[in-house]
This record gives sequence, structure tokens and C-alpha cells, in this order.
Amino acid sequence: MRAHNDFLQTIAELGLVGGMLIAAVLGMLIWREISLMFMARQGDFLSVSMLVLLGGIAVNAVFSFPLQLIAPLVFIAIYLGLLIGLDDTAVVKVKRLPVILLVTPLTLAVIYLNFDSSKTLERLDRSAATTSWQQPAEFNTLLQHPMFAHLTRILAQRYQTAAPQWAENIARGFYSLNGDDVVINNTLALALVFQKQHEEAEEIIAHTLGMEPKGYYRSYENEIIMATNVMDRARLSEILEQLDSEPRHLLTMQQNTLVQMAKT
Repeated sequence: MRAHNDFLQTIAELGLVGGMLIAAVLGMLIWREISLMFMARQGDFLSVSMLVLLGGIAVNAVFSFPLQLIAPLVFIAIYLGLLIGLDDTAVVKVKRLPVILLVTPLTLAVIYLNFDSSKTLERLDRSAATTSWQQPAEFNTLLQHPMFAHLTRILAQRYQTAAPQWAENIARGFYSLNGDDVVINNTLALALVFQKQHEEAEEIIAHTLGMEPKGYYRSYENEIIMATNVMDRARLSEILEQLDSEPRHLLTMQQNTLVQMAKT
């Protein structure tokens, strides 16, 4: 799967209902094409070719970026394709010349928007210092998908104080797959602190501390909670000294810090 050509990412951006709608529309169009080419005896070569062409344009456009610009054109193209497919079935009569005249600018518009979107995407990739916009995504299975990580963060953080054992189970499942998610790591560490499993919490905090961006002091906070629980005054003083060495203006959970955190 590729970062810019991933159906799971499409569902993540549009929501489950939007993803199911797109899947249903594409399935209907593909079935219509198959029935015209292999099952139905009606229709001439022009109608079938036009329907296949529109289907290819629709599929290409649905998986392009950004989706908002071209979605209306996609559904118009699908509708016209269905009309052309029904041309010789006597259900709907369509004059070929007006349809071709309508489809031609529509096709050109879709091609232009795809080209423009690709250039925008290329500029975004260059600003992010990627080597190629065919660069593979960082996930290869559903469990590594960003939406799975997002849901894991929400559930684990919801239960980390009220039901730390649940939070540990949720966060540990993701931690075993990918130990580089700072938010989930700290959630797991805090859940372990609340259960007084301090040794393992210290290991996770030490592993996570070096990955945190400047100003994101969640590991410090977890260490302070842990040192307070065990009444370790020496360790508490050491943590506070480390905090004093950090830039003062960064020791807040400001919005720019959260954005930087999300990027990591």
C-alpha cells in the first residue's frame, strides 16, 4: 500500500459511511461494466467503450487527492456512464452526441484537477523532505494504520486513571506492535504507575523520553507522579532539576507543541 493511494486512508478521511458509500458506488459501476461486456447482448462498441472509459476516470478520481475537489464530477461521470449503459435497453434513451459533448469537458476537467492535485501533493512532499511521492506508507497492516493508533490513544487515555488495568491492556497491544508512539507509550507508563508497577514504567519512560519533542514533558510528569508515590525525594529533586534545564517557554502543552507531538 502507498501513502497516497490507500483505500483504508480514504475511509479514515471520509469516515466509515463515506468509505462504504464509495465502495458501493464502485462495486455497482464495476458490476454494470461486467454485465455489459460479458452478460448483456445489447449495446454497441461505442457505448461499452464509453462506459469503461468513464469507469476508469471515476476510479482514478475517487482515489486522488484532494478528494473534495473532484467528488461531484466523479458521481456525475458515474451517472452518465449508467445512462449510456442503459441506452439500448429501452429503459433510458440517451442521444449520443449531447452525451459525448458533455463528457468531453467533464473528462478534461477531471484530468486537470488530478494534475493540479498531483502538483500540490508533490509540493507538500517536498516541504516534508520526502524522497518520492511513491514512498511507502509506514504501515502495512490494518493494526498499523493511523486510525487504529488514534482509536488506541483515545481508549487508553480514557481509562488510564479510572481503570488503569484496561488502559494497560489496550496500550500494551499497540506497544508490542510499535513502541515508537510517544502518546501511547506515556499512557502505558502512567497506567503502570497507577498499578505500582514502577520498574516496567521506568523502562518505558526511559525508552520514550528521547523521542519526545522539546517542550513535551509528559514523561517528566509521569516520573514526578511515580517519585511522589514512592516518596523518593532524591529522584524528585533530580527530575525538577532536569525540568529547570528545559526552555521555560516550552514547558506548556501549547497547541504548537501538540502539533509537533502529532507529527512524531
